[in-house]
Amino acid sequence: MGLTAAQLLNVIEGTPHHFLGSGQTEIYEVTLWHEGESLRPGALFLTSQQNLPLEPTACILSLQQKDMFSVFAQLQAVLAQDYRRSSALSKLGCTLSKEPVIEELIALCQDVMSNPIYLLDGQFHVIAGSDGDQMRHLYPAVFDPQNAPFGLRFSHAGADSLCPYSRHFGTIYHDGVLTGYLLVFSKDRRDFSDLDQNYLGHLCSLLAILPHLKISKRMMSASQQLVLDLLQGRITDPDVIRQRFSDLNWKEEEKYYVLSIQAEPLQADATETIQKELSRRIKLPVYTYEHYFVAILGCDTHININQYMFPELLSYLAENKLFAGLSKAFVDLSTFRQAFEQSIIVVQLRSKLNDPIPFARYEDSTLIHLLDIANRSGVPLFSLCHPVVNQIYQYDLANDTEYLKPLTAYIYNNLALQQTANVLFVHRNTLYHRINLLKDLFNIDFTSPRLLMKLWLSVSIYTYFDIVHARDLLGPMF
Repeated sequence: MGLTAAQLLNVIEGTPHHFLGSGQTEIYEVTLWHEGESLRPGALFLTSQQNLPLEPTACILSLQQKDMFSVFAQLQAVLAQDYRRSSALSKLGCTLSKEPVIEELIALCQDVMSNPIYLLDGQFHVIAGSDGDQMRHLYPAVFDPQNAPFGLRFSHAGADSLCPYSRHFGTIYHDGVLTGYLLVFSKDRRDFSDLDQNYLGHLCSLLAILPHLKISKRMMSASQQLVLDLLQGRITDPDVIRQRFSDLNWKEEEKYYVLSIQAEPLQADATETIQKELSRRIKLPVYTYEHYFVAILGCDTHININQYMFPELLSYLAENKLFAGLSKAFVDLSTFRQAFEQSIIVVQLRSKLNDPIPFARYEDSTLIHLLDIANRSGVPLFSLCHPVVNQIYQYDLANDTEYLKPLTAYIYNNLALQQTANVLFVHRNTLYHRINLLKDLFNIDFTSPRLLMKLWLSVSIYTYFDIVHARDLLGPMF
């Protein structure tokens, strides 16, 4: 896909230059021009000379001598990149005619954009992503209503506290009807240029024929639409939400939770079967959203919902290798979207949760989420540990002892001696002796609340990195 002279000139905007020729001429070559050399169509000639030949079909760029070679290298790189992207785009077009696997198409899209790219349907459900799940922890940031490109062909959102990368949307239309989106994360942190937008537009046009984006013949129910609006943050006014609840004869509760159950991409009939079974087991409506089954749980203020209230659900999750996450309780009706984010964060962090039961609550996992954010942001977590915990760890390594494990269990079990002894499978007197040794050897004052808070954070860092296997010690960590 040849670049025009005008597009190449945009690349060097800010560099003093004089251009002779038509900006609409497609350029396939950038070269240095020497006096007396013939001028070829389709080439952009660079020179530092002031007296330029008059050739109607030629494109000549006059520069200062000091800028010549840097501009030459810059434009050569842009042409080379365009050739690579054009080749990938052509390959995508050929691949589309062969009924390809969707993941293959998205990989080619990433080759074109040189950044992670996601294909979404018209309801913002992820169909496929080039980075698998690597960027999924950032995906909730997409659902800020200000970022949604409703009515626009392209839309851009800068980096923010939720997502460290800028995001760029292209809309996909088929026969004049919006059927999906392409979402690009600028992971390389460079500006999204007009050329990038041009290629994103070509991708959207090519992917419009995908059967994955065909409009469903099934009408969305009013309750499903309400849940979708709540989880995407499209309605946040409590009065509007209450009215929508009233229209559907939904009882307004004193507080709410969002329950999300992860499901790999399934065929429509399998999804419906699981959805009905989950609904039967929790005795509440279950909805589908992205790759999750979602339920909204309401209760009185004095009730704290936990996994043990759903024994039938737990057995079904275990049998089918599914995992559920429960948000913190909330009373503000405008925070459904944040609650959904909490519930899926717990699901995504399941490998770091210590509870073997396939159900986790965000309120039990808040600290591990904060540690995960810090770790992914480059914070050296061990530098946050209290020195005595690092000292105990080094002491265990040097002396083949095991003091860090009982310390962790003792703290996680709220200094309850018998309960800690039970999870460690040791006699109460044995544990009592070990705790006294910890006090004497490392000068630990277990009566100091401030010290206990620091010790809790420190042992949590060791369990986060699975140096101490917390799942062998107790139930929920946090």
